Amino acid sequence: RVMRYFRDVRLMVSSVMQSLWSLTCALVLLFIIMFLFTVVFAQGVILYLTQAEATAEVDTIRDGVVLWYGSLFGTMYTLLASIVGGVDWMDVVRPLEHISMVYRFLYSFYIIFVVIGVLNVLTGIFVERAGELSGLDR
Repeated sequence: RVMRYFRDVRLMVSSVMQSLWSLTCALVLLFIIMFLFTVVFAQGVILYLTQAEATAEVDTIRDGVVLWYGSLFGTMYTLLASIVGGVDWMDVVRPLEHISMVYRFLYSFYIIFVVIGVLNVLTGIFVERAGELSGLDR
């Protein structure tokens, strides 16, 4: 009876080990997508901050923009946190709404594309791969 559990653990470890290359490729793809969107958002924020005149409203927007999009790494981290549930993405998109509604739609597209398109496809690929390995094990 105990050996049955060890067989399941062995199957899980084997699945992870044989999927490492696919996982690496998937993470590289996700990184590239995130980087492209990061550049777009960071460029928009930089343009806004350099062209906006100093008012009380701009200072309020600037605080939110600098918090979430203050650097390239910060922007990329914000995009990652938005898709993995580390931060509510509606809070993150609010400063961009004040800059332009285009960024709101672009951010929504990013969330939909990555969560539904990329991550679900990757999950399906790994589940199929685990099913194949399970079939070979039996």
